[in-house]
Amino acid sequence: MKTILINFLGRNNSAPYFSYSIGKALKDKGYDVIAIVSKHATNIDAWRNYGFRKVYEVDTYTSYKDLLLKSMIFLIWESKAIKKQLKREKIGYVINTFFHPWSNIVSSICGNAQNITFCHDPVLHVGVNPIMRLMYPFFIKKGNYVVVLTRKYIDTVEKLYGIDRKKIYYCPHGRMDLYKKVISSEKPSFFPKYKKGDINYIFFGRIEKYKGIDLLGKAYKLVKMKYSNVSLTIFGAGNFEPYKGVFKGSDINVINEYISDENIGWIFNEENIVLVLPYKKVTQSGVIPIAFEYGVPVICSDLIGFREQLDNGQVGLYFNPDDEKSLACEMEKFINDKSLYDIQKKKMRIISENIEWNDIIGNLMKEIDDA
Repeated sequence: MKTILINFLGRNNSAPYFSYSIGKALKDKGYDVIAIVSKHATNIDAWRNYGFRKVYEVDTYTSYKDLLLKSMIFLIWESKAIKKQLKREKIGYVINTFFHPWSNIVSSICGNAQNITFCHDPVLHVGVNPIMRLMYPFFIKKGNYVVVLTRKYIDTVEKLYGIDRKKIYYCPHGRMDLYKKVISSEKPSFFPKYKKGDINYIFFGRIEKYKGIDLLGKAYKLVKMKYSNVSLTIFGAGNFEPYKGVFKGSDINVINEYISDENIGWIFNEENIVLVLPYKKVTQSGVIPIAFEYGVPVICSDLIGFREQLDNGQVGLYFNPDDEKSLACEMEKFINDKSLYDIQKKKMRIISENIEWNDIIGNLMKEIDDA
């Protein structure tokens, strides 16, 4: 089996577990796996302890204040030290799991290794920082093979980045069972306490403009005018200030902070939870695999990326994007039809059982090896 290097320099959210799961699956399949990861990754202990042959830990920047200094240190000293050690390796593939400003530096010091690059967002969202917007095309184009998580975006990557279609592969997002394994012993005291029998809508994820939180606020007000046995909680870090006006006068719970891995399970493992994803644009969502794992029903914008991720639209409820009345109508269905929740919950769990990382990554590597 070829030696594969996992190139991941991110720190938090679902990216560390996504990247680790790929490395773990490859090792389980018999590949010789080494990794270059950020020493600040939230799951660094998992990287250290699983049994990868070698893990190089990089002191990445943790804020934009130290971006320049840490970048200079990495470029002048740290990358050269890693390159010296990698000279003894016969690396077949470098798998770039997520963009980072230093990703291309890492891949360039790996000799003639073939680059497999995951393209999570072929079209960058509004609000992406200028550094990423500038460097992202170079990150994608450096890939000898590019992997997308939604079939639709094979066309987009081909046209936008000039990648040969034969070099673009589809790979679905695997299970997100981490949060069951690391859940804290007690529910955080600042999390909401739900009333028995209520339908509890949640939004989970970083608060960003393209995710349509304003639309969710308007829809929830419409639902609340007709029903009292409902609640809405917003979980996630980001600037909530622009949405305060929309939610003014409503009884929503806002947990406006980064949610640690140990606490995420407490969000999804409650009764009568419904995940609402009112995004305006999407390629795919890392939140949906978490919902699969816990059997949490989903209401989302009727976008191709969501439909494909949700068994080509066979699972979940869909509303017209930018239409709060349409969203409110779908939210009300869980109130008026008590059996709907159990039906959707069962469907979500079935999908979770069919997206094992070992199978997904094994199939991907077979396709690439056989190309």
